[in-house]
Amino acid sequence: MIVSAPSDYREAARRRLPRFLFDYIDGGAVAENTMNANATELASVALRQRVLCGA
Repeated sequence: MIVSAPSDYREAARRRLPRFLFDYIDGGAVAENTMNANATELASVALRQRVLCGA
């Protein structure tokens, strides 16, 4: 599997880890407030690719 996006890391982890461990790491507790806040903040990050821009 070639990892080319952040979601690919999640899928790779899901395939490699035992289910109980992946579910524990991937899940949130009760209302999942922190998990949702983290996902919202991460979605607001924009990465700019800098290839052949000079040195």
